[in-house]
Amino acid sequence: MKATGIVRRIDDIGRVIIPKELRDAMRFEPGDQVEIFVDDDAIVYRKYKAAEIALDLLADLEESVSGLDDFERKEIERHIRRIEMLLNQDKAPDAAATAIERKGK
Repeated sequence: MKATGIVRRIDDIGRVIIPKELRDAMRFEPGDQVEIFVDDDAIVYRKYKAAEIALDLLADLEESVSGLDDFERKEIERHIRRIEMLLNQDKAPDAAATAIERKGK
């Protein structure tokens, strides 16, 4: 890990302010979702990327359909391609995730 020399206090309800210089360097924007990890004695914040996670899950799904008959496999693969196209569009990942969620209901 890289030391920054920046020290912040935790307030009464557990908040820590990430300095503007770090937010700018990491391209954190107001409203971004942040994923939190624990690594030994460190807490790590990373910008949450729902589209990347969804694409990884789709790749896993595609591998798991190999045992199906041709028709079923092709049908599932067609849906996977449509979802990948949605996720890879220049739209916000949240919009793509919402569209997928609605389709499943």
